[in-house]
Amino acid sequence: MIFRINRLRNLLDEQLNAEDKNWEEIEKLSKELDSMILEYWNMEGYGEGENRSNKKKLV
Repeated sequence: MIFRINRLRNLLDEQLNAEDKNWEEIEKLSKELDSMILEYWNMEGYGEGENRSNKKKLV
């Protein structure tokens, strides 16, 4: 999952640094990255409304 997040982050970074920006692609990658991060966040037990007493502590 971390590798997929990093890959999306790198693709987004490339698009943002490109001379001719493709804003539709940037928006698509950004939404996909946000979704992936939220999925990872929930998978690790940091999701909203969950009892965090038994979960990992936020740093």
